[in-house]
Amino acid sequence: MMQDLVSASTFGTLLVFAIVAVIILMVVAENLRVRLRSIPEQAEILAQQFATAHNDAKANEASIDRDERMIAQLEQQLARLEAALEEKRQRLVDARNRVPSVVYVLDQIIQPTHRPWLVPIRLDGAAAEDGDWLSGRRYLVYGEDVENARRRVEVRFPQREGYRAAMPEPFELS
Repeated sequence: MMQDLVSASTFGTLLVFAIVAVIILMVVAENLRVRLRSIPEQAEILAQQFATAHNDAKANEASIDRDERMIAQLEQQLARLEAALEEKRQRLVDARNRVPSVVYVLDQIIQPTHRPWLVPIRLDGAAAEDGDWLSGRRYLVYGEDVENARRRVEVRFPQREGYRAAMPEPFELS
């Protein structure tokens, strides 16, 4: 009988473990079923997010391409403007270095410390009978510095008489 009791007790324990195992399997199966039901919804959400990210990436690539084309155009325009600027600078240098055939020299005392200065002078209200005063004259003046050269010109050609002198510029004698 003891053996029957031990067998019945073992059988009962096995039965309890089997019931617990079945319940655990049923709970796990239910959890899996719930999770499997939500997978299509999650897959759809992920697909939408992926599509949005893909569209954003395409839009950004298009924007980058547009910006790169614009930068290339601006670089070309900048190169053209720099070339035009350099050409105009060269023309300005050439114009400054080109002296008309007639340059007037003020009769004055020239000291060893004096340097030559070229000063364009215009006469306000000059008429055709005034000759080259119509377009202005260039005078070669010797002075210690810009201010000294300017004072020498203003003594000879005062503003009150209608003369307008530009800023003296250094002149190189060749």
